[in-house]
Parts: sequence; structure tokens; C-alpha cells
Amino acid sequence: MNYKLLTYIAFVILIIIPYFDKKDQYFFLQIICLLLIGIFGYLAMKKEKSKER
Repeated sequence: MNYKLLTYIAFVILIIIPYFDKKDQYFFLQIICLLLIGIFGYLAMKKEKSKER
């Protein structure tokens, strides 16, 4: 899995959401995206550190 790419995709979705969001109906989706960015970012960093060894 390319976690860095997944992190960028989740980040782009998070930025795009407000343009389609009229009544804060995608608020839950934004929270999910933030969680995904955190998880994938952590996994990407972990993967990078294991490559260095």
C-alpha cells in the first residue's frame, strides 16, 4: 500500500468538501478524512523509518 498517496487523496477530499457543502451535511465526512490523514500519515512515517534501517 502506498500510504503517502492515500494521505494526499484524503487531504484533497478534505479541501474539496467545503465547496460542495451547503448545510454542513458533510461535517462527519470531514472528521473521517481527518482521521484517515492521521492514520495513513502515521503508517507512511512508520514505513519510511523501516526503510532507513
